[in-house]
Amino acid sequence: MTTISNLTYYPIKACRGFDLFEACVERMGLADDRRMMVVTPAGEFLTQREYPRLALVTPALKNDSVTLSAPNFDSIQFAVQKSGTPTPVDIWGSKGVHAIDQGEESAQWFSDWLGVSVRLVHVADGYKRKLNPDYAVSAEDHTGFADGYPILIISEESLLDLNSKLGSYFADESLPPEHCR
Repeated sequence: MTTISNLTYYPIKACRGFDLFEACVERMGLADDRRMMVVTPAGEFLTQREYPRLALVTPALKNDSVTLSAPNFDSIQFAVQKSGTPTPVDIWGSKGVHAIDQGEESAQWFSDWLGVSVRLVHVADGYKRKLNPDYAVSAEDHTGFADGYPILIISEESLLDLNSKLGSYFADESLPPEHCR
């Protein structure tokens, strides 16, 4: 029997995630998981590699509203927009993904926090970002702004094995599961 020991979702790609006790699984993955992301004005997605301060942003999603907070920074709350005029954005090899801009307030908040002009977007309702057909179960499989697949899984045994092989690289630290997403 398989037991899930940890379940994490990320309301905004590259921002802080949350552990869950239960979740609704949809065709695109966990409900509300990585449906939003921060992009440049030209529509290129941002990652923690280039903008590590994204990891400090706490997005709290409740009743189709998001509250953004970060250490020593004023919080904001706004309604999530899922439909409207789509803006094309790019994520990894997917070009022209239909996204809905979340407005000036969230864009200004993230721009001030990161020190660079950015926008916050939500994948457009009904848009299907197809998976790599070599690994998809069905031609209809799709995801939002996850790197490539709706749900990523690692077993504890695989993580222990990986850590045993990486031991000399991390000086007594183990690679945590959230780094395997």
